[in-house]
Amino acid sequence: CRAQHIPVSEVLACDTTKTLIDRDYMIVRYIPSRPMVEVALSSEDRAGICRSVGEATAAMHRITQKRFGRIADVAENKGFLRWSAFLCDELEQWETVAVPAGIFTAEEHRCLRKILENHTSLLDEIRTPCLVHTDLWEGNVLVGTAAGKPVFSAIIDADRALWGDPDFEFLYQWMHSDDFLEGYGRPISQDAACITRRKIYRL
Repeated sequence: CRAQHIPVSEVLACDTTKTLIDRDYMIVRYIPSRPMVEVALSSEDRAGICRSVGEATAAMHRITQKRFGRIADVAENKGFLRWSAFLCDELEQWETVAVPAGIFTAEEHRCLRKILENHTSLLDEIRTPCLVHTDLWEGNVLVGTAAGKPVFSAIIDADRALWGDPDFEFLYQWMHSDDFLEGYGRPISQDAACITRRKIYRL
């Protein structure tokens, strides 16, 4: 992201040995700022920040890979050649947690699996795995101050990021604003196939 001039967190240290504490941990450099959701913004300031975030998001989506999947998995050559295969694998992993915990029933998961199975060819129209944040809401956009005015400082918390369909990003309504899309450089597609895929992503 930094190579593409996208403002993000700078990792100072990362330890996965579990020798100091019994879990992985990461330390990032402090960014003087506050989450956008906590900042009172004028309509003009909000518009400017949304345009900047749109530009950064477009730059993120231009970063591509050869396989679909979670960042860590693809880095270890465990990704998927088809977008539908990744989504089915995600659902299977989620089911192992959600059904025993009572979050969803086995029947609800059967319905979800059927939807994916029935739309495999539609999902596999997505051929290029793009970098997608997947949790890009106002709480993960940092706003700082420059010359006394609020400015876009960084996108943070990309722990759920994946290589996939950029349309997977547009599940938060604030990203549908004219200002965000002006920065992004194109409107959200209203093509029937794109609309159907976004409905599946919401599920």
